[in-house]
Amino acid sequence: MKFRKRILATAMTVAMAVAMAGCGGGNGGDTKGADVETLLKTASEKMATVKSYSADMTMNFDMEMGEEKASTEINAKMDAMSDPLKLKMDMSTKVNGQEMQAFQMYAIQEGETATSYVNVGGQWANQPISIDDLAQYNADANMDLYLNNLSNFSATGSETINGKETTVVEGVLTGDAMKEALQTSGLESATAGMGMSVDEVASMMQGDMPVKMWITEDGYVMQYDLDMTALMQGLMDGMSQGQDTGVKVSNVTIKMTCDNYDNVTVELPAEAKPAA
Repeated sequence: MKFRKRILATAMTVAMAVAMAGCGGGNGGDTKGADVETLLKTASEKMATVKSYSADMTMNFDMEMGEEKASTEINAKMDAMSDPLKLKMDMSTKVNGQEMQAFQMYAIQEGETATSYVNVGGQWANQPISIDDLAQYNADANMDLYLNNLSNFSATGSETINGKETTVVEGVLTGDAMKEALQTSGLESATAGMGMSVDEVASMMQGDMPVKMWITEDGYVMQYDLDMTALMQGLMDGMSQGQDTGVKVSNVTIKMTCDNYDNVTVELPAEAKPAA
C-alpha cells in the first residue's frame, strides 16, 4: 500500500509539472512545416514576451492498482506573473467522485528567495521554497517545450476560445523532449521528497505525448490538451523495478486554457502575511 501511494504521488507531481509547462513564454527557435511552421514560430516569439497570464486547468488521472481503482480529477485556477515570479492558485480535487480538501496557494519571489503561503479552511501557513520550485510557472522559460519540439504536426481546424479565433495544431512531443523538460522543470525538491532524483524520473518516461494546441493568428496559445497516458504508464512500469504491482494507467489527460496575457496582477492578501 505504501509503495502504491508513492507511485500515485510521484505520477501526480510529474503530470502537474508537465501541465504547467505550457502557458509561459518560450525562447524562440526553429520549427518544421509549411504554414504551421510560420504560426508556431510566431507563437514562440509572442509567448517569449509574456509577463503574466491566467489559466484554468483540468487534469483527469485514472489508474488501477490490482483490484483498486483510483479516478482523480484536479481543477485549478491560476494567475501568474514573472519578474519577479508571483503565483496565485485555487485548487480542488475529487478522488473517485468524492470532494477532497480544497486550498489556495500564493508563491512570491523576493530577490533570491521565495515563500509559499497556503490557505486551507481559512488557516494560513507559510514556508520558504526554492526559486527552482517556481521555474515551472516562469512565463519566460516554458512554452519553448511545446512550440519548438512538436513532431508530425499539422493544422486540423479552427475554433473560438474565450472569444478569440484560433487555429488548432496537433502533433506529438517525443520522449526525449519530455525528459529534457522534466530536467529543467523545478521538480528537484518534490522528487527528492519521494526518494528519487529528477533524472531518475525522466529516465522512466517512455513513449511520445500527443499535444493539441489552439493558437491565435498573432501567436497567443489560448488552450492546449495533453494526453500523458502512455508516458505515465512508462513511469509506473519504471518505478515498479520489475515487480508485478498490477498498476495500469487507463487515462491521464490535461486541458489548460490560458487568457488575460499581460493583464494579470498578483498581490498577497494581508491576512496571509505572518504577524510582525
